[in-house]
Amino acid sequence: MLTTLLFLSTLLPTTLTTNPYYPYPNGTNSTNPTSPSASGTSVPTPTLSPIPIPPCQTFYPTDLRILNSRYPNFDMSPLHGRDNMFMLLRQLPSTFQIATQVQFTLGPVSPSTYSPNATCHLHLALPLTSTQTIAGPQPIFNLYQVAREAGSLATWDMFEARNVSGWEPAVFGQVNGTAEARDTQWATQGGLYDIGPTRCNETLTWQAGMAFDGGEEVNYWEFINVRPPASPEQGFRVVTGVGC
Repeated sequence: MLTTLLFLSTLLPTTLTTNPYYPYPNGTNSTNPTSPSASGTSVPTPTLSPIPIPPCQTFYPTDLRILNSRYPNFDMSPLHGRDNMFMLLRQLPSTFQIATQVQFTLGPVSPSTYSPNATCHLHLALPLTSTQTIAGPQPIFNLYQVAREAGSLATWDMFEARNVSGWEPAVFGQVNGTAEARDTQWATQGGLYDIGPTRCNETLTWQAGMAFDGGEEVNYWEFINVRPPASPEQGFRVVTGVGC
């Protein structure tokens, strides 16, 4: 009987005691990835460095284009001969309207501008009373973010909120220009509107138009967008980064 047991033991596979780890499917003699290395030290775990976030950056418009319903296809030079004028007008559906397109060119992602997937905020620094013209019962305007190539044409026919077939794009933000609202904004925020956030991009474009008819009066707002070193700084800007 002892002879029979010894004989059977020689038939058992010897590989059961050679490697305590199971190989991966279709693998050859692989080891558990969490096992110690041959030298007895642990295998280092790779770590990803965080993407650096630049300090606060401010971008000013590269172009403001006035869109006038009386000249729906005008695409030669900026109306009124300027590319830094903001002008809105609206009274009745039967009268002409004026809107404005505001475009920023941020350039490509870089450590000195903005990081991938960064958030940009559109701001409006209210002009002083002496550097603007504002009138009407409801000088309140909506902003619509649109996709436009840098430096592309801008006409009234390209204004996405021109009430074609009753359709309007989504409102990105709204600015209340009534005297009471402006006084409150000066008292609480130093005259600065944080209109809203969006994902940063090489080019950012918004179109602005009055939100309401004026009825017997005209809702109107006009000012020049001023950037440093000129003074006083006023109008639109985009900010992103740490400390903004």
